[in-house]
Amino acid sequence: MEQDFDAIYTGRAQTVNVPSVNPSEIIKKKREAQQKGSDFKSKSDVVKQRKSLEIKKKSARIRDFTNTVSEISPLIDISALNCSSDNDFKESLLTYYCLQQKIKQHVFENMGITAYTPEIKSSGFNLGHNISKLISSGALNNFEEEKVNLIIDMITELNKSSNSVRELYEQNVITSDTLVNIKCSIFPYAIKIESILDQMGFYGDKKLVHVKWFHNMSLTLAKDIAFNWDKYSGFREREVLFENMLKYCCEISMDTWLEQILESLDSDFVHITETNLIDHLPKFRAATRKFTMGYESHHKYNFEWLENEFSSYVYALLSDKRISHFNNKQNGIYIGKLVKLVDETLEKSWVSWSEEMIEMVQNMSQQDRKEWFQGEGSKPMKTIGIKEDLISFIDEDIHNHLELFTDQSDLEQRSKTRLAILWGMSNAICKKKSS
Repeated sequence: MEQDFDAIYTGRAQTVNVPSVNPSEIIKKKREAQQKGSDFKSKSDVVKQRKSLEIKKKSARIRDFTNTVSEISPLIDISALNCSSDNDFKESLLTYYCLQQKIKQHVFENMGITAYTPEIKSSGFNLGHNISKLISSGALNNFEEEKVNLIIDMITELNKSSNSVRELYEQNVITSDTLVNIKCSIFPYAIKIESILDQMGFYGDKKLVHVKWFHNMSLTLAKDIAFNWDKYSGFREREVLFENMLKYCCEISMDTWLEQILESLDSDFVHITETNLIDHLPKFRAATRKFTMGYESHHKYNFEWLENEFSSYVYALLSDKRISHFNNKQNGIYIGKLVKLVDETLEKSWVSWSEEMIEMVQNMSQQDRKEWFQGEGSKPMKTIGIKEDLISFIDEDIHNHLELFTDQSDLEQRSKTRLAILWGMSNAICKKKSS
């Protein structure tokens, strides 16, 4: 539309073109501009979210990788120690890893562990690391399904009957993830206890008593920390504290149990060799001097031969009796106890066979005795019967002579005292750092 504004206001005529204005068009253009800005912002947010997600995924992969390396580190160490070439190392590590994964997966399946939350994954890594330690120490040389299932059944039953678990339920501290953590934390130590007692010759209920004590003691210590660390803490704080401290409480209970086992053996540390072993068999040596049985004067089979024979024989038997979970000092104490028992067994067996032979000869007629001395009696008494007695004792009866501790109240007090000392030290360190 054209209007002559100059003509209207100034009297001078001039034509001006004024554009036609449509309000809806203006609104539309504003909306389009806003939409473009919004689209740009949305795209920017999407890019940021994608980058954040990629960072989280990458962090998760790195975390899983480092956890896996930590989990199998005992297997890496034992493979590197025993292998001289790269190929041998790879084959050894793969064999160990397959065994570890088989046991771990079997434990998860039979404990009903399916959902892998971050907490359960963490428990799984800890379980895997402890299984790796058991494999590297020789406690699990193969997949002993019967033994693994036995321990799983023990833990499942103990969780159902445990007063500590029931109290934690009543205080709303236990969740399904917490139960998984309990199972994964207790399992490797229960395997270790069972293995130690098995190597000592114990079986059945005697094993269960010790596993039950360990289970109860570990949960009791962790529960004490969860409830006594801060009386104002909430359910979630107590649950987290319980879960994080359980593995350390298992270590405390295990150390206390081992300490008490070794004390109950009532033995000194003994370092035996094939040549010095006879010096640790004084009762047997005295018995051979009392009942010489032809060894005192024979040109070949004399006392020196007899002592060397039994020293080598007993050394071979005892070398096979070392406990795979014990260190050198602990095994020295355990072997020291076995040497005492072997000495007593050899003494009794030597005296028994000697008296039996003497009685046999005394009951012979003069002619039979003369013929016997010219034949079988011209040689010293055979030792096969004594060796068989010793093997039977070691394989079948030795555990009846190992009196392990029975006073669990004393053991419980030791564990709590050890925890109190460690807890006090950690508090002191934290206060020192904060100041």
